[in-house]
Amino acid sequence: MEVLSSLQHNMHQLVFEFLEQSIEEAKAGYCTNIEITLLPEGRIKISDNGRGLPLSEDLHASKEVLEKILAGSPITNAEYSQMGDLIQAGLQTVNSLCETLQITVKRDGKTFQQDYIRGIAQHELYINRLEGSLGTEVILKPDTSIFGNEKFSSEILNEWLKHKIGNMDNIKVDVISSKE
Repeated sequence: MEVLSSLQHNMHQLVFEFLEQSIEEAKAGYCTNIEITLLPEGRIKISDNGRGLPLSEDLHASKEVLEKILAGSPITNAEYSQMGDLIQAGLQTVNSLCETLQITVKRDGKTFQQDYIRGIAQHELYINRLEGSLGTEVILKPDTSIFGNEKFSSEILNEWLKHKIGNMDNIKVDVISSKE
């Protein structure tokens, strides 16, 4: 495994926080597939076929759920330098350390989508009808004013997943490098 700088470690920790959610869904028997896609421009997509966040057509209730789980605020480089290690930082902190983050939740015949810039929601929650699949998809881009132009590493992701998932045979995980 490659030697990581603290910036690389913390940048990957942003992804690990979301992957922990998917792995918990798998341990509970609700998720059988996780896909991580390395995208151009330093972005990454994490998707699973779990139950998805508990959102509904009740916009007020769904907004509260998203605010509790994801709402953050911009973090400056100076504030970041005082934070230390990001292990178990929480999704609010992760969102605040991203230039952009888009979350899409598929459940109960609906698709729910919210976009964030540096932790701040950019619009009301979009809700559309959906047939079929369940799950959560997150596309994020770490804040380049903090992480510079560091890139995600499929080797680091695979090593972490191997350690976390171990002998779980009820889940399939793919790490894909996209050429988009």
